[in-house]
Amino acid sequence: MRVRTAAPSDIPGVQKVARLAWWDTYQHLLPHPLIAHFLTHAYSTQALERTLACCMDLFVVAETQGAVVGFAHFGPIAPRVAELFRIYVLPAHQGAGAGKALLEAGLSWACARGLARLEVSVLRGNTKGSAFYERHGFTLQQAQRVVVRGEGVPLLRYARLV
Repeated sequence: MRVRTAAPSDIPGVQKVARLAWWDTYQHLLPHPLIAHFLTHAYSTQALERTLACCMDLFVVAETQGAVVGFAHFGPIAPRVAELFRIYVLPAHQGAGAGKALLEAGLSWACARGLARLEVSVLRGNTKGSAFYERHGFTLQQAQRVVVRGEGVPLLRYARLV
């Protein structure tokens, strides 16, 4: 398994990982129409092309035998603060080190840019996600609720030093 910067040719693999990981992770936590809407819009080819073109952000993929098995997207959100916007690994590859390798790539990127803190939001109830971040040095900062397409979505906000 290796981690590298994503390229436009990785978009179909990223879309596959997103679709499988989102349904596996959120099917019991979010309304199904909300999941479908988010996957259609946030992971459209055009949305991903715009994300990959952003020179301020880091978008990396983990690949095994030439196939994308995970991805992560990081970017600055304030002076000396970065956000892990998204990180997903195919369910069949979770627990094999891809998530850790993707996170480490983001931490290295943040450190090289002089960023001191990395933040991430996790859907409340996503116990696997919360456990992953806590294992990797993140601490819970606050609980919050955001509204997405009229639905109240409870989030947990985590942070760690880079």
